[in-house]
Amino acid sequence: MNGGLWGQLTRDLYLNTHRARCEIYRAQLLADKKVPTPTIQAALFYPAGPLWRIDIVTSYIPHSLDLASFLSTRPSTPARTRAFSAVRKLFHQCRQNGILHPDFNARNILLTPSPHQAWLLDVDAIQVKPQHPFQIDTANRHRLLRSLLKLAKLGSLGFSEKEVPSLWRELFPSS
Repeated sequence: MNGGLWGQLTRDLYLNTHRARCEIYRAQLLADKKVPTPTIQAALFYPAGPLWRIDIVTSYIPHSLDLASFLSTRPSTPARTRAFSAVRKLFHQCRQNGILHPDFNARNILLTPSPHQAWLLDVDAIQVKPQHPFQIDTANRHRLLRSLLKLAKLGSLGFSEKEVPSLWRELFPSS
């Protein structure tokens, strides 16, 4: 509960510690399922009047960029091919484990070049629904596509809105 108007007013303040505790629990759940997400090293809770200030400290992932930042550099076709392969693997791992991420956007996919890997970020709201793997995969893909289109419209993707369908076919060639 830190988005929209409430998020603008409270910034990094929360009504309770529930969201941070969910992030910790779900990050461990993903680690147990071998879905890459940065390891949580510490969680700090500070009372701030009736609210809480919370800091989650994760392991540092060197030489990483989120997918949006990576694409904004207009990487070469070979670089995109390697990165997109890692993203497809992440989607496959989420589908295999029934992981629905309601905010599976281009800023919540972290890429590393060596080894080529995609990491899932902002995992406090993920849901595990192993009985619906293809519906989950479709929902996760739609969320990413909406994100790419939005970033393209804002001019921060490095690709235009007209280029996104081609980029999408490159990312998911069989869909």
